[in-house]
Amino acid sequence: MSTFNLNPVIYTDLTKRMQGWVTWQSGPCADFEMDLYRCGSRVGYGKVYEVCNKEREDMFECLNHSTQYQRYKIMQEERKKQGRPYLDPPPMHVPGFNKR
Repeated sequence: MSTFNLNPVIYTDLTKRMQGWVTWQSGPCADFEMDLYRCGSRVGYGKVYEVCNKEREDMFECLNHSTQYQRYKIMQEERKKQGRPYLDPPPMHVPGFNKR
């Protein structure tokens, strides 16, 4: 069984700043990534894709929003099928909708 050395060959100040570039620990998907890592550390590298599939799907859904987009497309198709017009946008004084 081979082991990987994950230490950098050359360590500089930039190395420390770049540590978070390959993870999502500073974003909204940090909890999902941590769940995936916990599951992977329990089962080992060889079985991550078999055992931790639910955690992988949750993390990639958080990153890609694919289910959310599919739901949006279905709602738009249904609106078009029913012939319903689009709703007017909320007034500018409503909090959360003034994105300028």
